Amino acid sequence: MKDKICKLLGISTASYYRWKEERPIINLLEKYFKDDDLKEFLETGKISKLESKTLDDHFKQLILEDHMLHNAAHKLHLLSSGSFKMIDILKDALSDIDPDDNTFTLDNAKQRLIDRIFAIEKNSIFKTNAKKEGVASWIEKYLSKAEVFAMVKSPTAFIKLLK
Repeated sequence: MKDKICKLLGISTASYYRWKEERPIINLLEKYFKDDDLKEFLETGKISKLESKTLDDHFKQLILEDHMLHNAAHKLHLLSSGSFKMIDILKDALSDIDPDDNTFTLDNAKQRLIDRIFAIEKNSIFKTNAKKEGVASWIEKYLSKAEVFAMVKSPTAFIKLLK
């Protein structure tokens, strides 16, 4: 089951053990899904026994959003040990986003977040154009549309994960 969870979440075996301690998603998967369920999902993109209306779409969305937020935060922590403050720039860009702003979509969230990053005033040495370009490049290269969409739909939750 561990291998299937790693493949499902896109993490390594070493990360699995760290995630198991820090993130309840691993416990949820191990407790409520069988090895065959995960295998079926990885092969077909669905779990037939859950295709009925017993699992409401809102619950599925919450699980997906939680995973996307944790995944984006995990990537950020792994890759932000460079010479500039990626986390500070992202926090500034996300801090004034209204989660109920329906103009953010899956298709435009990444570009809109990058636009917000470039709109941040250069009020410190950490917010130069070159550093903003670095953050924008990182977002383009390492974050999926779904991860960025989850960030802009739950900016407060994402910022809390960065602490």
